[in-house]
Parts: sequence; structure tokens; C-alpha cells
Amino acid sequence: MRIGIITFHLSINYGAVLQAYALQTHLQQLGHEVEIIDYGNFTFRYFQYIPTTIKTFESKLSNLYYAKSFAMFRRRHLRVSPITYKSREGLKIAPPNYDAYICGSDQIWNHIFINGRYGFESSYFLDFGLPEVRRIAYAASLSTTEIPGAIVSQMRECLLKFNAISVRDRGGMALLSRLGFPHTAWLPDPTFLLNPAAYERVLGKGPQRNEYAFAYNLHNQSAFAMCIKALAEVYDVAYSNPNSALSSWFISFQLRRVKCVRPSPEAWLGLMRFSKFVLTDSFHGTVFSIIFKRPFVAVLVEGKLSGGNDRIVSMLERLGLENRIIREYDPDKMKQIMASGIDWSIVDMNLAAWRVEASDFLLRSLSNADSLPTCV
Repeated sequence: MRIGIITFHLSINYGAVLQAYALQTHLQQLGHEVEIIDYGNFTFRYFQYIPTTIKTFESKLSNLYYAKSFAMFRRRHLRVSPITYKSREGLKIAPPNYDAYICGSDQIWNHIFINGRYGFESSYFLDFGLPEVRRIAYAASLSTTEIPGAIVSQMRECLLKFNAISVRDRGGMALLSRLGFPHTAWLPDPTFLLNPAAYERVLGKGPQRNEYAFAYNLHNQSAFAMCIKALAEVYDVAYSNPNSALSSWFISFQLRRVKCVRPSPEAWLGLMRFSKFVLTDSFHGTVFSIIFKRPFVAVLVEGKLSGGNDRIVSMLERLGLENRIIREYDPDKMKQIMASGIDWSIVDMNLAAWRVEASDFLLRSLSNADSLPTCV
């Protein structure tokens, strides 16, 4: 079957490109011909590099620094469609020719990203193409606790055309159930669908000895800074904050054992793979800690972005790892987690069962059988 995936593959974000690689690779392993639909409107293609406020100036300039290494990753590891689409209208006028469209994974249904200055971004709800093309959502993430009323009817209208729907976060099931889709499946991020060997072919080299800890965060918050200080009492620390080089350099200036790194996606994987311990506030930072069986601490995000914590919390509860979470800095809890081991046999058992659900979902939704139930 010829499958086109639409996702955030253009994002300057390690998790975004790696989940695209993982879903594409898994579907290829199932025998399908797969391409990433090269779609991105002005916002997704260019706006991530353009500062609009003083607050976003540093992160947007940082994206420019990383742009080349991410473009190289996409060229090496993603099979992207030969046609580039830069608008919703372009997708509708000359839709890509596939037997099935899959949207997902990542935060493609997060209203912060899809309901901006250019209106509701319906392309990530597969509102293009012929009616007979199968439409499937694989582990799409809403990453929010509420759906704005202004887009509820548009979302529902698009979702009614789907053959099968799954989300990445437990909270997403409840949100879609309230929209009238009670049969939504809760499935693992596509990065979990590949075994570690599949990433060995991609990752760059880390330090020769895994006697360092890797700290990776996307948000500047006091709890994470305190956790780095505690970590640096035990390990040499490789620290990456791609959104704030100044914050990284400031912490490394304060702490002798902390070294700033600005890795490519391949090198980021290598830092994960060869580390002795991982500290992160990132969903995919947590995911790859689990894939590579690295002991870790997951620090939840504070403030207005805390609605996205469900994707980390629900995943860790599903795998029996909720005791690795720090909600606010507590030195005793930090030491306790760092000293405690992980029973990976239990994690492997829980993850294997979740992977079976994912495989069954994809096999059934991509077959020529009737659609999986979605709405009431």
C-alpha cells in the first residue's frame, strides 16, 4: 500500500524528526511504500526562524543554528514526497496520490500550533484528497486539557471522515470522547515501535565512556536548574537546551562539571544512548531514556504549558515508571530517584503489550476491511 504521512517533520525539534523517522520506518517494515508529505505553510516552514518578540528572539535564532543539521537528517533518513505543498489550498487542489493518509504523531492537534494567524490548520486533519483514500490518525497529540470552542465544530467535521483514530495521550481520549469519538485508541509514540537496533544505524557517536549524565530540557524553569546542580554533584553533565544557549552557558559557567552541547539529531541520539543517566523535561527525552534503558528523571513543566504534562505522566503511568517524575524540586526525592534502579523487565512487558495494540490498530486500519469504529 502507498502511504503518505503528514506530520511536523519540518520542526527544529529532535522528537519531531525522530517520530517521523520511526513511523515511516515501521510502516516500511510492514511492507508498505511510505513517504512523508512535504507540507508546511509559512508558519511551519519559516516562522520558526523569525523572532516576533524579545522573548522569542533567542529561541528563533537558535533554530537558525540547528537548521542545517536538521535538514541533513531529513535528507539522510526521511523519504519525503517529491512535491512540496506550502498551503492548505495546494493540498486540496492537487492532493498527493496515496492509498492511505496517516496524520501523526507529535502535537499535530495541539490548538496552539494549528489555530494561529492563518486560521484553523485543517490539513493535519486530512481534509484533502479523494473520499476513497483511507484516513488514519496514529498517536496524534492534543497536548492540552481543553479544545477551544472556536475549532470544535471544524475538528469534528474533519474527524468524521476518518477510518481510524488514535491519540498519544490519555487526556486526548477524553477530549475526543466529548466530541463524540468514544472509540479513540490510546497508542504509544511511534518511536516506541522500533527496537533500539533501528536507532543504532542513525545515532552519532557519544563520548567513549558512559560516565556522564545527559541533561536535556526545552523550558527554562527553576526546578530543572536545581536538578542539574544535584546531578552535577554525582556526574559530569552534558547539557543541551536548544531553545536557550544563554541559559545553558550560564549554568555551565556556574557549575564546573556541566558542559554545554549543541548536537545534531544523530548526535543527540548518541548522547542519549551512551549516557549513564538522563535528566529531562521533554516527552521524547523521556521516551528515548526508556528505549535505551537509561535511568532518568522526568521534570514536569511549570506554568501555562503545564497542560502538556499529561503526555509524560500518562505514558510513565502506563509503563509503571511514574515514580521517576519530579513535579517540583525536592532534593531528597531527587537523590532517591537517582539512587533507585529500574526493573526493566516490567517496563519491557508493559511496552510489549502496548506495541501489540499499536500493531493491531495499524494492521486493521490499513486493511481493506471495514473501518474501525470512531464516533457514536
